[in-house]
Amino acid sequence: DPIRAIYEVGDKLYVVHRTGFYEVDNAGTLTQKGTLLTLEGRCSIIDNGVQIMIVDGQYGYIYTLATETFAQISDGDFSSSPRTVTFNGGYFIITEDNSGKIWISSSYDGTAWDALDFATAESSPDNLVRVEEYIGHIILFGEDTTEFWVNTGELGFPYSRQYGTNMEYGLAARWSVTKLDSSIMFLGRSRLGEVKVVKLTGTSAVPVSTRSLENIFNSGVSLSNATAFSYMVDGHSMYQISFPVINRTFVYDNLTEVWHELTSDYGRHRGEIGEQFINSQIVSDYDNGKIYKLNK
Repeated sequence: DPIRAIYEVGDKLYVVHRTGFYEVDNAGTLTQKGTLLTLEGRCSIIDNGVQIMIVDGQYGYIYTLATETFAQISDGDFSSSPRTVTFNGGYFIITEDNSGKIWISSSYDGTAWDALDFATAESSPDNLVRVEEYIGHIILFGEDTTEFWVNTGELGFPYSRQYGTNMEYGLAARWSVTKLDSSIMFLGRSRLGEVKVVKLTGTSAVPVSTRSLENIFNSGVSLSNATAFSYMVDGHSMYQISFPVINRTFVYDNLTEVWHELTSDYGRHRGEIGEQFINSQIVSDYDNGKIYKLNK
């Protein structure tokens, strides 16, 4: 079974595989630190400097770094379908399935949640697909539109929509979002339904995919399970996106603005989830539980 999440904190790598939550050191030594209640499916993972939080679509979990303890979030006000998580301004922020809502934790404590600490994306009634922190904002990626919110410090709910920054692009694939240099890239869907790779700089979105690629993207198949990660090669930052449904991988060079195709065994590249770790690019295999150092 494939890896479900990879995340780096300091000189340790944290990996979710099947029900196991593992710590991995630079020698490749595995130590299981916890057990999830689900067996498969991608997980979203982030830290606040004190705790690592994992959500798997059904449950949330907290790993406390100082005490090395792992526990399911048991607060009765916690969501029953937490799908993605990010961190900003002291708060863990989650989305849930089939909802336009975001929820925030207590400050620097992912175990404590309040039923009233939520807000709803306002510019469009579409459901949220993912939340991501970016240059002090939080980005609410919906199915049809995207909003930017900021921490205003209000005593009630501290986040508010930043007016005039909404994008008419939704997120076509939840796991296609990745940070690249000072921008974010993702597989977007326009209001008219066309799928493109989009680069976000500040609050401005610019399509960067070519017409030939967009002809492939818009051939009538669902691309919602596309996955992406980024890495650096000789000063060139790369955005790598794979499409299981068409068995192909494409890479965008952010310096030259040129695309190329990457293959493994005459199909898509084996790398699926990527993470920087001690000056190496770590990638997981889409087909099994192996993790590799990418040879660049």
